[in-house]
Amino acid sequence: MKIGSDVECFLRNTSDQIVNAASHINYTKQAPYKKKRIRIYYDNVLAEFNIPPCDNGKDFIVSMTNGLYLLEKLANPCKLDFTAAAIIDESIVRDKNALENGCNDETNAYSLSFNKDIENFIKTSRFRTSGGHIHIGCDNEEEDLLDPVIKPLFVYMLDLFLGIPSIILDKDITQINRRQAFGKAGAYRSKSYGIEYRVLSSWWVTKPEYIALIYNIVNFVYYSMQDKIWEKFWSISQYEDQISYNCFGYDVDIVKNTINNCDKNNAEKLLNFISNFMPNELIEQINQIKKL
Repeated sequence: MKIGSDVECFLRNTSDQIVNAASHINYTKQAPYKKKRIRIYYDNVLAEFNIPPCDNGKDFIVSMTNGLYLLEKLANPCKLDFTAAAIIDESIVRDKNALENGCNDETNAYSLSFNKDIENFIKTSRFRTSGGHIHIGCDNEEEDLLDPVIKPLFVYMLDLFLGIPSIILDKDITQINRRQAFGKAGAYRSKSYGIEYRVLSSWWVTKPEYIALIYNIVNFVYYSMQDKIWEKFWSISQYEDQISYNCFGYDVDIVKNTINNCDKNNAEKLLNFISNFMPNELIEQINQIKKL
């Protein structure tokens, strides 16, 4: 398994006002700033960095820490703000890049359709959002992560084992605003190397303990998928070219609603359920971080 990330954040000036990152980060996604295999650029009005794929937790933490350090240095004197959602000033909305959607289409793993809300959200709203997207890949062409039929099942398991704990651990009250258009349950992009899981905001990049937990949960899901953990909860049926996914192991609507509505009470109940399938050390790690 290899795991990478792209992280978005707002920039605040010395007066604590959100500013257009393009006025401070003079690099684009097509021509980024590069150092230590980190890439930095502006995307819409936010600043963004991405890291190289990592095959172990130590490298993942180091790369994320390097990305934060380099972006902080490049954005100076502005400060990084990892708030999930914020309303930008009308003067920024008039900037050309404020209306740009710099990403490819996002798919919902449950409806198996593209998210049509994003373009309209950007053009009609002053809300902008930050994400801490997780890229999961592999080198072996025979692995299930590259199978287009199995990819949605990966996302279902990430929602269950990562998305649900994140609702509890993410203390940012603006995460519910972000989910008006971004970060809904099942949000992902299919990639040539695997998938990009797009449910989480960027709360988890701010502490090494959070970063380590994200790596460990993704690692657990990845190798559990090799053991077909999804068969405990889901079945697949196929008729001619039509594939349907059927959940029998839990109430999938409760999982989706818990994530989409940032319902911490339901998330706690679901955490009790998923703890039956996760290693004790992972549950202990989650419980320790809840205390931070």
